[in-house]
Amino acid sequence: MQVKLDKIADKIKKRVEVDDPLIVDLDEDTNLKAVLGLYRAITKKGGAFRDGATIGQIIKARSALANAKMNSDLTGGEQGFFLKEIADDLDRVLFDLPNDLLITGLKITTDAPTIGPPIRLPGGREGQKKLIELRGAVEKYKILNKKLF
Repeated sequence: MQVKLDKIADKIKKRVEVDDPLIVDLDEDTNLKAVLGLYRAITKKGGAFRDGATIGQIIKARSALANAKMNSDLTGGEQGFFLKEIADDLDRVLFDLPNDLLITGLKITTDAPTIGPPIRLPGGREGQKKLIELRGAVEKYKILNKKLF
């Protein structure tokens, strides 16, 4: 199962290429390489997250952003705010994932509309079987989220 991160890539692109193109050139200690690496992983042909990211990959990406922030100075400036904003977006994806999974699973078995990030699951009977497995996983994930968030 993979979660598409295109909205996060769009946000990074808009900030770096349109709204504040000089942010990458600011003389601050915050390291934006992790954010730009995330963008490339999502958007570039052959990128690790081009077709979506697993939960484990999202957690590792979030950790990389947290490490970059910890390695910066205490203030972080504009780069630090941007880094935190993208990390918060990844947190939101992780936090909302259980509900998004159930909604997507319902879409496989009914004509209910979907919301949230697109998540790929097989259709038909195989999808119904996966939905049953998914419900158990979602409950475990909600418990984990309560501990972490």
